[in-house]
Amino acid sequence: MTDILVEVHLIDGYLNTLSADSSRRVIDGYYQQAFTNLGTDSATFNRSMKYYAEDPILMADVYEKVSGRLMKMDQEYSKIDSIRNAGIQDSVRLVTHLQMLASKAHDLILNVPKEAGKLTYDAYRETFITEAGLGSLIGKYTPAAPLVPAVEQLPEKALPPIPMPEQEKTVADSTNIPLTPVKSPLVKPVM
Repeated sequence: MTDILVEVHLIDGYLNTLSADSSRRVIDGYYQQAFTNLGTDSATFNRSMKYYAEDPILMADVYEKVSGRLMKMDQEYSKIDSIRNAGIQDSVRLVTHLQMLASKAHDLILNVPKEAGKLTYDAYRETFITEAGLGSLIGKYTPAAPLVPAVEQLPEKALPPIPMPEQEKTVADSTNIPLTPVKSPLVKPVM
């Protein structure tokens, strides 16, 4: 009796999701298939229901088993759905993350604010740590000493002038000088 009641409750649950017209068309086929699979018919089912209805304690025991099996089936289907949904959610999360990275790359290339100031080491370090997802380290990690020693800049007017030669030395034209071959065993003329 437990098996047939589980099937009947599953069929009833499915038929409740359909519209009234659709459920009227398919209700007989579903019940007949369930009775055939379990080797019974509707008359035997009705007699069994009448018998169990006359003994409430026995009916409560049967329905306790039925509800236990239905809960177990529900837990199994919930687990399967959660695994399937976890894969879908992971895919959606990955696509969203990739779209965010593409948007940031696009903004870095094309949307530079006009008032962007001079890039300093400290500003770059803070931006890098924030973008790397390590923003909690910004206050904790600071270099003890500047990485590049400070160089004292002299004002332009304080620089000494560079001496310029007053007149360039003239060099003789070497294009008209005749070449005289050197007789040497190491040098062979090219012909």
